[in-house]
Amino acid sequence: MPVAIESWWFIPLLMTLLVGILCPATGAILITHRRLMQANLISHSVLPGLALALAIGIDSTIGGVLSGLLGALVAERIALKSLENNDAVSIQFLPVRLALGFCLFLYWG
Repeated sequence: MPVAIESWWFIPLLMTLLVGILCPATGAILITHRRLMQANLISHSVLPGLALALAIGIDSTIGGVLSGLLGALVAERIALKSLENNDAVSIQFLPVRLALGFCLFLYWG
């Protein structure tokens, strides 16, 4: 019997496989490049994007991805301009993004 795309289990299985492949690959890249705090920064940078996406009525996934990417790019730019360690910049930038997301959720929540 062929697998039907409309099956209730197909999309969760596909997402599980995708996450199971991408997360270890990303972690291995960050560890080998000595950017351990970068993953933490990206995860905390997603929160303001989620709040803004929910406030303006778009899909929260799009807002979270864009905000995480923007947070990583801004932190990298600051690290290049200030000639500091990437982990030091991530540690300084992480609570700012987390607090911004928290304040946005309080304002629009």
